[in-house]
Amino acid sequence: MSSHNNFLTSSYTQSCLSAARSHKDFVLGFIAQEALNREKEDAFLTITPGVHLGAQADGKGQRWRTPREVVRDEGADVVIVGRGVLQASDRAEEAERYRKEAWEGYLERVGQGKKKD
Repeated sequence: MSSHNNFLTSSYTQSCLSAARSHKDFVLGFIAQEALNREKEDAFLTITPGVHLGAQADGKGQRWRTPREVVRDEGADVVIVGRGVLQASDRAEEAERYRKEAWEGYLERVGQGKKKD
């Protein structure tokens, strides 16, 4: 999860991956901070929370990264955005900013975009 000091461990992640691999007809992907496709035949979706354009943390342990970072660097397929859009004065316009940032990250990940940090 995107909160500091969460309770997820690598053995918990491995157990989840093992169960998912045994039930590929049922499991589509994971809500995770990074892609978990470690084996050649893995093709799980990665749905990533903790995405925000204007902040890195909220003082309550929540840590954010940009849509570009999670898509480009961590292999996210879908980004989950909360406060960044919900607290915007124009939610539709802000959602479009997030969509564009995620798309640019995807283009960079597949080698078709110009990398921007």
